Order: sequence, then structure tokens, then C-alpha cells
Amino acid sequence: MKQIFVGLLIVLTVQLNAQVSIIPKPQLLQLHTGEFTLTPSTAIQTAPEVKAEEVVRFLVESVKAQTGIQLLPNAKSLPFIYLKSDASLQNDEAYRLTVTAERILIEAKTNQGFFWAVQSLRQLLPFQKTTSAKIPCQMMEDAPSFRWRGHMMDVARHFFPVSFIKKQLDLMSLYKLNIFHWHLTDDQGWRIEIKKYPKLTSVGAWRKEPDGSIHGGFYTQAEIKEVVEYARRRNITVIPEIEMPGHCVAALVAYPELACTNEKRVVPNSWGVFGDVFCVGKENVYVFLQNVLDEVMPLFPSRYVHIGGDEVPKTAWQASPECQALMKAQGLKDEHELQSYFIKRIQKYLQSKGKTLIGWDEILEGGADKDAIVEVWRGEAEGRKALANGNRIIHAGPYYFDSPNANLTLKKVYEYDNLSDPAYRQNSTQVWGAECPLWTERVTTYNAEYMLYPRMLAFSESLWNNGTRNFEEFRARVQQHYPILTALKVAYGAEDKSLIDTKIEFDAAHKSWSLRSYLGMKDLAIRYTLNGTKPTAQSPKAQEVLTVTKPGKITFAPFRGDKQYRDAQSYQIIENKAVAKKTTWNSKPDAQYAKPGEYGLVDGLKGGESFGDGVWMGWSGRPVDAVVDMGEKTTFRSVKIDFIQEAKSWILLPKSVKISASDDGIIFTTLIEKTFDVKPLLDGIVKETVGYESKQPIQKRYLKVEAIPYGKLPVGHNGAGGEAWLFTDELIVN
Repeated sequence: MKQIFVGLLIVLTVQLNAQVSIIPKPQLLQLHTGEFTLTPSTAIQTAPEVKAEEVVRFLVESVKAQTGIQLLPNAKSLPFIYLKSDASLQNDEAYRLTVTAERILIEAKTNQGFFWAVQSLRQLLPFQKTTSAKIPCQMMEDAPSFRWRGHMMDVARHFFPVSFIKKQLDLMSLYKLNIFHWHLTDDQGWRIEIKKYPKLTSVGAWRKEPDGSIHGGFYTQAEIKEVVEYARRRNITVIPEIEMPGHCVAALVAYPELACTNEKRVVPNSWGVFGDVFCVGKENVYVFLQNVLDEVMPLFPSRYVHIGGDEVPKTAWQASPECQALMKAQGLKDEHELQSYFIKRIQKYLQSKGKTLIGWDEILEGGADKDAIVEVWRGEAEGRKALANGNRIIHAGPYYFDSPNANLTLKKVYEYDNLSDPAYRQNSTQVWGAECPLWTERVTTYNAEYMLYPRMLAFSESLWNNGTRNFEEFRARVQQHYPILTALKVAYGAEDKSLIDTKIEFDAAHKSWSLRSYLGMKDLAIRYTLNGTKPTAQSPKAQEVLTVTKPGKITFAPFRGDKQYRDAQSYQIIENKAVAKKTTWNSKPDAQYAKPGEYGLVDGLKGGESFGDGVWMGWSGRPVDAVVDMGEKTTFRSVKIDFIQEAKSWILLPKSVKISASDDGIIFTTLIEKTFDVKPLLDGIVKETVGYESKQPIQKRYLKVEAIPYGKLPVGHNGAGGEAWLFTDELIVN
């Protein structure tokens, strides 16, 4: 009987959602009988005490764009929408929305409340052109559980145009998010115009990608003002983030005198934590940063400025005479206190300008001023430290939307309770809310919305309504919002599946290669080319498995209709005499970076720019030692093999490589032996080829490859004391 009752309750809940599907869910919603009909003759009236011309204008414009219905502001006709003040509402963002057959009454204490009521009203209307719209009679009383409901957009790793930013602001506002945290600078790009330092954008905003293309862009100060005003009209505050004292290589490339050393730098095209940081022992660094902030602050009326403060390696400071002198002069016992000195000095400067500093939770290292706001990303333990220190906190760690949808599912986002930790609940007035960051190392305009939606809806609801959670009821409402997202041209993603997983397999018996694709949504399709050009919506469609029998370049991307959902990827197949030859492994690659079968070194696949592409093979702390049997004496002139370094990922070039040849597989003659001057602290991706070329043809049956790993990672490396990895891809014989 209980099961029958629960089943009926779910059915009734779904039926209710079909009528009223507000996200985030209102704190109180009562449905009544009857309907209000919205038509072009519907008037908008305001009580004498209400000064909400901008809200009324937004209502008229948005309803017109959404439905085609032109409302009549300041008219006296019936039926009508009426805005009235209610000073008894406790929360500045609170509102009451009452729909009867004759009128829609909106009551609020401030224009913020009126605006959120308008957004709820919009969700009761169709998102398609119509001549009239029926709204069920109802009453909702609503206010947010948390004051800080934010989305952080990283535009440094990949640049996003103003049009894309505005579209996201529209969507954030529709779902009652009120903070846009704009991550404007990082190692890979400086994205905001600073007139006093033009090289920040002429140099620091651009980088050369591994494929040789140039990526970059920046926002002029006029564009920044335009976005900030666009957000303000949608009840959203824009918070700028200018990263310091780390994550600043792009700035150091533009102005090398701000670094601790004068070495030549380029704007990085790889990800991770870089050892190059602002040299905080130099006074000119503070002059520079204060000048930058002096141009940034007037562009953003918000009281808050985010300065990052995260992931700051201290090696450069340890070796810097200026930093060591400053530490001695200030009586600082270590570089953590030096970072705290820097943070407090910047905080004091911001306070002198009427601004409040926000930083990632590393600003606690060495001791942080309690007036700073701490954005917590490394877990509740860091949040508890901040709360004990008296800081206000913003929660971010549970909501990293660059996490694959299969890992951070819609359900996980929805069910996370920001006050589940006892210390958070006990100090709830210090827990201001949360942000969902989208870091964009592997995110572009193609796949950003796939990562954001529908998870943004779950995030919105968890911050607005921190009451009892019922995922199935919420998911039923989400289903009602997919047509809305489609109408708004949002390239939303799956609730619990990653966009695309691919792998390429080699069939030695048939000398063929098969690309297998696992897609997150049924209506996604793989489009591909075999000539190296980028696929389009008109390119051939691959089935679940695409098999090719000739060398070449497979380039592919997922599409949904004519919309591309990710940057194109490629696999390069190289024809050579070693393909599909038997390999004896005296030292096998580690399982997580090995390919199935014995042909990993001779499968014809050449590694790309990422060691994790499934083509590169990796050994941790062990040598490469493999013998390839060509089957018979084979004539060749050249042998070569590639190695890759990405120091931030603990992958270094080998100390030495030797390629040998043999007639019998027992006695080998060295063809080439090469040693490397490995630079374990070098940032970026490095690829090296070890090759032997002979003017005269050589005949040998066996080829042996030996590579000696670097060994223990040195002091100053982020993995100091750990074993370096060694990565290689393919032995090519011609």
C-alpha cells in the first residue's frame, strides 16, 4: 500500500510540474484553480511608491523576445500585472507572486526582489511565439537560502567572446544566479586591457598552440563596461579576478622585470602550476599591481576584487636575493609568511579604495586577515580553518564544472548540501554561498554549454532553496526546461555522461585501425575527415566504429545537428616497415599508459600533443627496453622514435636513448646513442626525436630500443622526490 501511495505521489508531482516548473524551486508554492491569460492588451502598473522602471522595461522586452507578446506599461486596462512594495519581507531578494484570473500581483521589498519575480513569471510563459499565454492561478513566496550564488568563468585558458559571455549572463539571471566571477588573467593569457601596460594584451594575450596556430584575445575596457552593465541590468554583480602572485606567466612574458629571473619566456600553451611568479621582493611589482588595480577597480562597481592567491610555488622566492632581503627586513620566518605579507599588503591597498579582497583558500597560508573572503576549493578542512579564523567563505570545490559529467553528475550537484559539514552549519552566517567554476583548459565555446547545463540548474536550486531534496521531483522539472534551453539555443549536455570518449585500436592481423567512439547523448554524431582537414556538419558520419586500412590522418569531432560540440581531434597513422612486427618487451609500460597487445611500439600511431591521448606509452621510474623482430632481414635507411616531456605532469625526457640492430637477436650493434641535458623545471611541452639515418641501405632483422629514465625529481619540482615518468610513442623504420 505504501508503494502505491508513493507512486501516486510521484505521478501527482509530475503533473504539478507540467503546470508549474520553476527552477530554482520557490520556497512556497500554492496552486489554485483558474488561469490568467496574458495577451497584448495586458497592462503593467506600479504602486506610487515603486520605482522600478528598469525592471518593468526588462519585463516588457523579455516577454516580447520570448513570446512575441507586447505588454502595455503604464496602461490602465484589465487584466494587468501590478508591482507593489512590501517592506515586511525580510530578505532584499524576496518576492511574492500571486496569480489570479484578473491580475498578477508582484510584491517585493527591493528591485532585486521584483526582478527575481519577473524571472519566475517568465518561466511560467512559453518560450515560443504565441498570441496569448495561460498561466495557472497560484501564489508563491520566495527568497534565496544563500546570498552568494555564483558562476566563475575562466577566459584565460581559452578566450570567450563578449556575445558568449552575455548569453551566459542571460541564462544565469533566468535561474537566479547573482554573481559572475570573471577569471581574467592566468599563465596562458591576460584578457583585460590595461592602458598603462599595453604589452599585457599585445603580448600576454596571445600564445602559440602546439599545432602552430595562434590563440588569444582580450576585452577592451569599453567591452568590460558593456558586460558589467549588461549583468547589472540582470541582477548580477561581476567580480573581476586578477591572479597574483602566481598564475601570472603571461604578465611576466610581457614585462620580464616583474619576475625573479631574466630568462626568456613565452606564454605557455600547456596547463598546470608554473614556477614563474611575481617577484614579491621587488618594489616595482607592487607599483605594477597597484597601477593595474587602479584601472580595474573603476570598471567594476562591485565591492569585491578577487586576487587568486592559489598554487604559488616558492622556489623562485627562495632563490631571489630581493625576496630573501624583504623576508629579513620584515622578520618573516619562511616563504609562506612572505606570501601572507604580499596578500595583506594588496588587501590593505584594496581597502584604501573601498574594496574587499577575495582569494582562493591558499591565502590562509602564513595567516590571512579575517576581513578577506576565502573561496574554498581544496575541501571542507580548508573551509573550517577559514571559519575558525573569522573569515566569510564561498564554497567552490564540490562544483568544478570542468569535471566530466559522468563524474560530477546532475544528481551529485543537486544533492550536495553546502551546510552538511557541522562547522559550516554552526557558522552558517559566515557561509555566504557557493560558485560553480568552469576552468577551461579543455573547454572552448564548442563544449562549454555541455559542461554547464543542465548542471547549472541543479547548482542554482541547491543555493536558492536549501530545503528538503527530492532528485526525481527536481529531474522532472529539469525535463520541462530542456525545450526552454533548446529555444534559447543552449548546447546543453547529458545529466550523467561525458560528452565523448574515444580510443583507437590496431588490428595487426588485418593491418587496420578502428576508431571507437562513446557518445554522451543519443543525438550526437561523429563527423570525420581522412585528409587532415577539419570536419564540418557536412562531413561523413562515423558509425560507432570507424575502420581505416590506409595510413593518413583521422580528424573527427562530435556534432548535434549542425552544431559542433568539441574541438576536432586527430590520430596520425604513419606507414613504415615496422608496423605490426612482433615486439618483445623486456620492460613493459605501466598499465595505465599501455596499449593492449604487444604492438604498442609498432602500431603505426604517432602521438599527439597530449601524453594522455592513448597513443603515448609511459614508464614510471623504469627504462624502456624492447626488441622488434622484423621477421626477416629488412633493408632500411632510417630509424627514429619520439619522446615527450611535460614536467608539470612529472614526465621528463630520458637521460639517454640507444637504438641498436642485430642479425640474430643476441648480438646488437649500436646505430645511435643520444644523451639529453634534461631540464626538469622547464615549463611547457617538449618533444624530441632520436633518429639514425644512413646514406647506404642497411639489412638487419632485429631492432632494439633502450631509454634510461631521468630518475628522482629534483628539489624545486612539484613532485620532488618522486620518480620521473618516461613517455614514447612509435618506432618508425624506413
